[in-house]
Order: sequence, then C-alpha cells, then structure tokens
Amino acid sequence: MPRFRCPSVRQQLLLWFLVPILGLIVLSIFSSYYLARRYANSAFDDGLEETAKAVAGQVEFQNGQWQLASPELSKAVSAHEVNEKLYFLITLPNGSIIGGNPKLGKPKPYAHSPYFRTIQVDRESFRIVTLQVPLPRHTQDTFLWVQVGETLIGRQKLVQEILIHTIGHQLVLFLLVALCIYGGLYKGLLPLERLSKEVARRSPKDLHHLDESQVPREVLPLVENLNRLMAQLESHLGAQHRFVANAAHQLRTPLAGLKTQLELLKRQTDPIRLQHAITQMEISLERSIQLSQQLLALAKVDSGVFNTAVLHPVHFNQVAETIIETYVPLALQKDIELGFEAPDYPCVILGDELILQELLSNLLDNAFRYTPSHGQVRVQMVQAADRLTLIIEDTGPGIPEKERQKVFERFYRGNHVQSQGSGLGLSIVQEIVLAHQAEIKIEASRNQTGTKVSVIFKEASIL
Repeated sequence: MPRFRCPSVRQQLLLWFLVPILGLIVLSIFSSYYLARRYANSAFDDGLEETAKAVAGQVEFQNGQWQLASPELSKAVSAHEVNEKLYFLITLPNGSIIGGNPKLGKPKPYAHSPYFRTIQVDRESFRIVTLQVPLPRHTQDTFLWVQVGETLIGRQKLVQEILIHTIGHQLVLFLLVALCIYGGLYKGLLPLERLSKEVARRSPKDLHHLDESQVPREVLPLVENLNRLMAQLESHLGAQHRFVANAAHQLRTPLAGLKTQLELLKRQTDPIRLQHAITQMEISLERSIQLSQQLLALAKVDSGVFNTAVLHPVHFNQVAETIIETYVPLALQKDIELGFEAPDYPCVILGDELILQELLSNLLDNAFRYTPSHGQVRVQMVQAADRLTLIIEDTGPGIPEKERQKVFERFYRGNHVQSQGSGLGLSIVQEIVLAHQAEIKIEASRNQTGTKVSVIFKEASIL
C-alpha cells in the first residue's frame, strides 16, 4: 500500500500565497476590462456628439425649407477605421427627413439631449447619439432631430488593446511576485533545512541538545520539545544500560553458584552431603527465579508500563486478601504471625489490579524476608474521608532513619542486613506508588524494632 506523503511546507505556502494573488489579478483584469469599456465609450461618445453637432451645422434654410448645405452629404458613409461605418439622419419634428440614412429610424422623443443608445442596423451594432437642435424663431419649426451613429469596431479595438496591455503587465507582475515569494520562502526555510540536516547527521547514540540559538522563534518550541525528548531518551537509555549491567552482575552470582554446586553434586557420593548440595541448589535456584521476576518488573518500570497504565476502579480489600492468602504457607513455615485488618465496606480506588498485586507482593516479600521466626507481619487498611492508607508493619531489624530514602535506590540492601534479597523490591514499589499518584513513607514500627511502611492513596484516587 503506497504511503501517503503530506505536501511540503514550501509548496503549501506557495499555494496559499500565489492562488489568492492570482485570483486578485484575474479580478483586476475584469475590473480593467470594465473600466476600459467605460472610458472608451465615454471618449467615443464625446467624439460622436461633436460629430453630430458638426452635422447639425450643415443644415440651412433655403427656398422656404430646410436642406443640407451639400446634397452629397446625404450619401456620406465615413470610414474612421477599416470596416468602420458612420451614418447620420436629420429629421424635423413632423418626421420629414432633411438628409441622411433612413436606416437609423425615426427618433423618439427623449427627456434630455444628447441621448445615447445602441441599436442593430443591417445586423451590425451601432452606437447612436440623438441631439435636439433648436431652430431660429422666424421658421415654422422650432427644432430638428440630429442622429449620428457609428459601428463599435473602434471601441472594441481600443478595449482589446487596453486589455492586452493590462494582461501582459499583470502577468509580468505575477511572475515577479512569485519569484519574490519563492525567494523569501527559500531564505525563510533555510533554518529548517539546516535543522533537518543536523538531525539526519546524528547517530542513534548522539543525543546532545540541538542548538536553539539559530532557529526562528516559530520553530523554537519544536526544537525545545525535541531537546526535551532527547534528554528523556538519554535518561531511558542510561537506565537501560544500567539495568543490563546490574542484571548481568546480579544474575552472575547465583548462576555461578548453581554451576559450582552442580559440579560438586556430580562428585558427591555421601547421601547427607548430596542432600545438602541439592538443598543449596534449590536455594540458589529460588533466588535466581525471584531475582529474574524482579528484574522483569524493573524492566516494566523502566519502559514506562506502570506510568502509562490505564486506571480502573479496583476493590482493594479483595486484592489484599488474595495476595495475603499466598503468603500464609510461608508464614506457617517460618512461624510468623500474619494479620490483616480492613474496613467492612469495600475500599475502592482508581488503579491497575495487576500492578497493585505487584505492590503488595513486594512489600510483603520484604517484610517476611527480614522478619525472624516467631515474629509478626501485620497488614492494615485505614480509610479516612480524603485518603486510604495501606500499612504493612513487621518485627524485623528495622531500617535506620538515615537509610530510609536510600532503600528506594535499585540494588541497595544496606550494610546492616545479611539478607539474600536483590534490593529491587522497594524501587519497584516506589514506581507503582508514583503511577497511582500516591505517597509512601517508611517509619519505625510501634515496638521500635521493626519497620512500618505506609502507602497513602489520596482523594483523587479514592472512589
């Protein structure tokens, strides 16, 4: 399937500029044509009126009647241009013709003089002017009508010449404007092309900031966002590299231990020592499985799966009961008292059920890992008007106050602890807490020897 490609910015800007300009030029040509016709008609009408007055001057009164000074004038057909025709007709008010071409027809009484009109004569268009010329008082007639008409060839030719010159000038102007716009766009888009080439030259490992001082103000937000994105990518890539290095380091020890114990197992013949070696292998294998699970959870944290999880209403009581039930066999095995307190009504929060299960599993795993035999692990839910607090309290060795923030760092276990944990549990817990816009606190337990972890879900997450 062919991929759809958007037009370039340069093409779009050229269209947005040149199409309206071309429309204005077409409008200007029509306007010029209208004005050319108007002024051409005005000029030719003035000349036609003067011709009519000149023809009127050729009428004289002789032998008791009005007649033309030259009888040959009646047959006059004047040619100003090639194929241009000029007719005239002089009549008295009673309709009698003094001279001229009768094809112009009898004049009609008009309210004003001169009067211009266009008629058809022998299938040709004629522009006619009609004058009412007053006569001396000693004659029986008080005025006479003078009509002069000419074809429209001269007018049309003048309009065509004006229109041709106008179109030529407008086209030249359009080409000049187009060149100026194209040049301006080329210069204006050069910073974008330089930016594109700079990005194209980058290697996948080159994530340093783009230079923001050489880009136009309109492009600056884009460059700032690109720099912010590259900073985030650099942070994520750094986290990934650290994760790979840490994972390799953390998995190397149990896997090497498994290999050593397997070699010893091959050479072992004593049943007691053989059983001991198998037990040690089971411990190493269990630690490797747990470490792998936590590393996978940590990979989800780094990839942003927790932070982009879709939150839904979750019955938190049921989630807690489900996870706590899975730790009952471990509590019996280690002889640890496991307690759970929660309100009788459902505690519903906005969250992701699987992620919340991971949260509880990591907190309980830490509590059981550091709580000695005959100790206690207590899980409690306390709901107030604007918050829901999950409390997990144990009777383990506790965490010194100066280390309570460091325990959220990855692979940090503390020098005072002799546990075989990976140091990832609380790092994962913190990411889950942030994804739910909650808050986590570590304090000393009520007996001042253990640890109390409180996860506080605020009003925005409680339903």
